Amino acid sequence: MITSGAIFTVGGALSVGKSLIELGILVAGVGLLTQQEWTVSVGQTAACMYFVFALISIAHFVLAGSMEGYLFKQNYLVFGAIHFSMLIVNSIVPALLLYVTFRESNRT
Repeated sequence: MITSGAIFTVGGALSVGKSLIELGILVAGVGLLTQQEWTVSVGQTAACMYFVFALISIAHFVLAGSMEGYLFKQNYLVFGAIHFSMLIVNSIVPALLLYVTFRESNRT
């Protein structure tokens, strides 16, 4: 949950940006089911931006940990493993969306 002051932090901005990207991916999924062409470009843009945000999130995690001196401590490594596994699982839908849309565009 984002509090009123947390939106101005890097983590809050990443959370809001990721929510907007997920909305674009949802629009693209519905558009693929109803065969609307404009949603393909929205979905491809949103999926590509998701991977940009994933890279920013990884950099933020590593930089925040190294600046605080927590990078190689036991609890931080466990949190890192959970964080990266969530990024991998969350990357499945954008990757599949890109695969399906690019596969369909190469067929025509």
